[in-house]
Amino acid sequence: MQAVCRIALLVLTTLTSAACARWQAPDASDPHGMAFQLIGCDHDWPSDVPMEAIVRRETGNPPSYFVRDPVECGMDVTEPRYRLSGNTLFLSYTTKVPANGEVGACACEYDSRFTFRTLPASVRNVRFEQH
Repeated sequence: MQAVCRIALLVLTTLTSAACARWQAPDASDPHGMAFQLIGCDHDWPSDVPMEAIVRRETGNPPSYFVRDPVECGMDVTEPRYRLSGNTLFLSYTTKVPANGEVGACACEYDSRFTFRTLPASVRNVRFEQH
């Protein structure tokens, strides 16, 4: 099965690699200045890792969070967003079947980065919500 996924992934990577890496600059009206970067989606999700997103805070300023998310190979990522609730920052984006309708039958590791101009000092937890 993994060999089939790798072949499908090679085909999908070739077809979608140009669309995969993406940068979204901050919206001027966003008080926290969120920028989003879809870094890549070029390999299978590791079989020894639970099928849930992993969020890691990166060192330095401005505040930045690296997200590893298991997504069906070939899906498009749209509408990156965040919300604040109490002391928790929730990160998310929407995944959609691409216009060509081609997706793989395996999970790929989608890597992305959410960067903020500023965040409230009260933020203590960060979670990723899958949509």
